[in-house]
Amino acid sequence: MLILAHLRLPEGVTRLEPMLDDADPDVRLVAVAGLPLGEDPDAVPALVRALSKRRLAPERVIERLGQPWAVESLLGQLKSLDEAGERRAAPRVGVARALGHAGDPRAEPAMIDLLGRGSLEERISAARALGAVGGRRARPELERALTDEAWPLSAQAAK
Repeated sequence: MLILAHLRLPEGVTRLEPMLDDADPDVRLVAVAGLPLGEDPDAVPALVRALSKRRLAPERVIERLGQPWAVESLLGQLKSLDEAGERRAAPRVGVARALGHAGDPRAEPAMIDLLGRGSLEERISAARALGAVGGRRARPELERALTDEAWPLSAQAAK
């Protein structure tokens, strides 16, 4: 499996993604480790789908997604989730956490948007991500979040 990823073969993502649903948790872990090795933007949607299915610990997926090569695709995934009417918070939370992990300032506008309109869990993840990617534009939004009635959000904004 990992050889497919290292070789960066065009069919690598297509062959590895089904393994994210394998009954064997070790196979799933190897697949989640292998998908990002080729730094193929097509691996990002596969990993975001894995977040939605919750067949793997989110941290395993997020640490693989939170890389500079994936930022543009992650931002595209946020937009796609909105356009598809995805209601579950898990994929957006995971994408926000991955964007924060990547530490890329290109994520700032999307995280500001999510901070203002998402579910509580999404807003907390956006505030956390803004700590890593935010600049001057994020400051007023984080200051507003400081006074939110949900203490976990205001605590994350303060942090």
